Amino acid sequence: MTREEIYVEMQQALMDVLGLDADEVEPSSRFFHDLQGESIDLLDLSFQCQKKFGIDLKFQNLTTTGFLDTDDAGNLTAASAQRFQTAYPFLDIDQLRSDPSAEGIKNMLTVDALVSMVEHALTAVSAK
Repeated sequence: MTREEIYVEMQQALMDVLGLDADEVEPSSRFFHDLQGESIDLLDLSFQCQKKFGIDLKFQNLTTTGFLDTDDAGNLTAASAQRFQTAYPFLDIDQLRSDPSAEGIKNMLTVDALVSMVEHALTAVSAK
């Protein structure tokens, strides 16, 4: 499956989950801020990806405690930053370093990032 095909499927999934029109879903659209998604919507999006792509993605890990823990200042702990980089090596770690807050991670969750997550997972599955 090409990246463009993944994008088209992801765009449709986001339209279905969030009740959006195609012109509202751009590669640079941020899930939480631009598309007005909520954490519960990530769970629904995970189910959509399982149906569309046959892969089990845990998008909600990006916003849940336990996977990504923060310190008293609201920044990711060193262990969480390492988990993030290991789980999502295709995302811009420099952006995470410049804003290591939970809000900074939410800003990284663009449509393009979601497509990269699917692409990465599909590549990993096909390599097995």
